Amino acid sequence: MELPITIITDEQLDNIDYIVVKENDVSQKLMKDVPQVSLTIRSSSKQQHSTFLEGDDVRFTCDVKANPSANEVGWLFDGKPLNPDDPELITSYRSLLIRRVKRKHRGRYQCYANNAEGTGMSRVINLRAMCKYA
Repeated sequence: MELPITIITDEQLDNIDYIVVKENDVSQKLMKDVPQVSLTIRSSSKQQHSTFLEGDDVRFTCDVKANPSANEVGWLFDGKPLNPDDPELITSYRSLLIRRVKRKHRGRYQCYANNAEGTGMSRVINLRAMCKYA
């Protein structure tokens, strides 16, 4: 017996819960996973590495693939939760913008996502800020 197959793109799966079910005469298995998290970085000067000039705007993007959906996405700086009182740090849906990078922003950045199955962590990106007039 042949079953129909429907192909769904990643874009169609964003922000929805989905469950993969495999059925046969012997068993039924639901596949759920800890979030898979990746981190990318970009700057206003179009650089895509981790060394920037002071004054650049730097954006981190946290890409999360999770089943069930992530119920929390957050940011770590040097292994600790990001300081929400820094006016130069702007967080929005799965992104972190550092306005006018300064030396105080140098360090290790990481994003994480939680769901009912656990916590997924991105790789660490070590941000370096170099003096603009050196």
